[in-house]
Amino acid sequence: MDKNVIIKKEDGFSLVEIVIILIIVGILASVAFAQFISFSEASKTATCRANQISIETAQTLFYTEHYIAGDGRYASDMDELEPYFRGSRRPVCPIVGGEYQILNAGRATCSIAEHQRN
Repeated sequence: MDKNVIIKKEDGFSLVEIVIILIIVGILASVAFAQFISFSEASKTATCRANQISIETAQTLFYTEHYIAGDGRYASDMDELEPYFRGSRRPVCPIVGGEYQILNAGRATCSIAEHQRN
């Protein structure tokens, strides 16, 4: 055996391996972030629709109370419904700019088209 041969032991990762790992982690992070945004939008839509149901429930309570008093009518604006919400706080659309409108026959809708119920 030749004593002049030096065996070099390399520890660690090469630059190419590290770059490949960073690319894979970046791809996985972008997929996870896209899913997070999608779930976030879906939860805001569900919250808005639940708020519309709360408004319609308050409308039913308002109508029933006024029907018993001899004036069977629905509320004409959200101010009349405020006492029927928990803590007298009216529901707010989770999307900035979304507002609830009171329709005829006790129905409620949101100004954002994707949030409207059928």
